[in-house]
Order: sequence, then structure tokens, then C-alpha cells
Amino acid sequence: STDYDTSDKLYFEPLTLEDVLSIYKKEKPVGVIAQFGGQTPLNLAAQLEKNGVKILGTSPAVIDLAEDRDLFRAMMDKLGIPMPESGMAVNVDRILRKIQKEQDIILNAKQQVAVKNVFENPVAIITGGPGRGKTTVIRFIIAVQEALDKNAVILLCAPTGIARRRMRECTEYPALTIHKSIGLTGEAGEEEWKNEQPIPDDLIIADEFSMVDMYLADKLFSSIKSGARLVLVGDKDQIESVGPGKVFQEIIDSGVFPVTVLDECFRQEGNSTISQNAIKINKNQLDLVFDDTFQFIPASTPEEASQKIQKIYRKEVLQRNGSLEEVQVMSPLRKDTEAGTDALNLVLRDIANPKRFGYPEITNGRNTYREGDRVM
Repeated sequence: STDYDTSDKLYFEPLTLEDVLSIYKKEKPVGVIAQFGGQTPLNLAAQLEKNGVKILGTSPAVIDLAEDRDLFRAMMDKLGIPMPESGMAVNVDRILRKIQKEQDIILNAKQQVAVKNVFENPVAIITGGPGRGKTTVIRFIIAVQEALDKNAVILLCAPTGIARRRMRECTEYPALTIHKSIGLTGEAGEEEWKNEQPIPDDLIIADEFSMVDMYLADKLFSSIKSGARLVLVGDKDQIESVGPGKVFQEIIDSGVFPVTVLDECFRQEGNSTISQNAIKINKNQLDLVFDDTFQFIPASTPEEASQKIQKIYRKEVLQRNGSLEEVQVMSPLRKDTEAGTDALNLVLRDIANPKRFGYPEITNGRNTYREGDRVM
């Protein structure tokens, strides 16, 4: 409860099996009550019981009786109570048709193949550019898994906090960072693996996997229990991970696992100049189209490039009423040039967060940080 009159302690954590189990192990309560409605607590109740947690109140077995149409019909027949015809879908094709009808969404052929591959293989790869329907496929995979086994433990994860939040917003399903899901922490100034046992999840869907390096991929793969299904989702044309290894691309190139490439654009801006040019660049085509959304601005020196970038950045931020979230600068270089990220971050910081009287600064070595600075 969130009422302090009835609660001694509150936890604000994602409603996932891993988080609830960690709280249960820490607090050692008499039992757990799934006290609010919806499918999530009902699924959690069965998953918690499988992990040795005592469920207070309605038992998962009784929940199954109410949720499972076949069990419910058998009970109604036993009691002699008439009810309309009903049944449970147990075939992936049949489930897909049923979900598409219920949600009024028709998947294209490749999206349907992507979903089916997940349930026909222990590992499946789904790739495609922005707006190609990857998130829709993820939602359908979750729905199919829940129809096949409502007690299955599903993990949605992504390599960064932003990607995790985006995944949760788009799927309306709890999502964790990969690090948290497998027990990686940043204690003692370095990542330390806390997880000694395989994660309990039956289906793991990892999004934005092109950002995952060899180290994190190894830890994730090593944490998966035998018999679980793994789905890797991402854009193979995105820049590879910051850390070593092009894991996602090389898994695709290996040819070991089924790969579905989603190439139909569903977004209204799919025919924009940016989208068209991105496709051309990936195909090594040079006949790019330029307009007010896609421009090439020449500069003779790094210093000139830096000056022009600052001017454009200031203009774009002002046009967006100072919103820094909507303007981003990327550079292929890092240091030893005025057009690299190290130098640009300093000059752009003076635009985004200029020095102001009364706002504290702190210096650590050669770096000075101001209150309100964006850091990562």
C-alpha cells in the first residue's frame, strides 16, 4: 500500500519478478498479497510462488481456474451451469490471427515471420531501421507468449536507461536495463557481477542490441537459464557499440540464427529526405537530396566548422524555446581537433548552460562542472 497508515515501508521499484524477489529476500515477510487488479500482479503471483514465495489470499491455482477458459468450462460443466462456447488458442498462427483481430492491427508478412521465428527457435534476431515496426513486433511477441503460457516469466531489457524507458513506454510492459536485470552494479568504481544464479526468465527480449559490446553480451548470455528463449532486436545499420566488438552485426553475419529484416516504413515521415538519404547512404549511393531538413554546410578548417556548429546550435535551441532535448550534435572525432566532441562539448556548454552568478562550479583536474551540466 502507498498509505503510511498501513505501510511501514514503501519501495518504488518496477513491478518485475526480479525486483519483487529482491525485496522479498531482504524483508523476509510472512507472505505476499497481489492486491491490485490487472494481468501483471496475477502473472507475478504464479511466478513468485514458483520461486518459493508464499502467496496470501487467492492462490495462483484459483486464479488459473478463472483465467483458463478450458479449466473454467470444465468447472462450469461439473456444476451444471450453461455458458457460451469458448476456447483457448494454442497455435501461434491462430493466436496471431486472434490478437490482430482484437487489436485491429494487421502485421505485414515479415512481421509475422519475426513473431513466429521467436517461438520456433531458441534464439531469434529482428532488425530494421527506425519506423520499421520493431516495437509492434515486440508487443505481439509478448501477447503470444502470454497466450501460450500465462505463467511464463518475460524480461524486457535494453543497454541504457533511455532505451529501457522508451521500451517500457512503447510496450506498456516493465523493462529493465541489461545491467540491472543480470546483477551488474557500479560498486567500487567498476562493474561487479552480483548474479550467481541464472535469471529466472523464460523469454528475454533485448532491444537496441547494436549498442551492446562484447563484455555486456557475454554477461547477459551467461545469465540465461537453459530452455529460455532469447530475442535480440536492433538496427544493424546503427553505429556499433562504444565498447569492443560489433556483437549484433557479427551475430547476424554468422548465419547461425534466424534473422528477420523489417524494411517497410510505417511512420508518416518515412518518405522524408532524411529517411531517403539514410537508405541511399547504406547502399553507397551518392545522389543525395538536399532541402531544409537535410543540408551540407562546407567548412575549410576544424575551427571554421566549430564556429558554424555553434551558430547552428544556438539558433536551433532558440527556435525550440531553449529545449536542449530536441537538439543534438554528433561528431565522428573525439580529440585533437576543434570539431571533435571534447572541444565542442566545452563551447556548446557555454551556450546550453553558461556561467551564472550564484551557480556553483567544481573543478576536477582539467574539467570544470557547473550545476545543471548534462553528464553521462
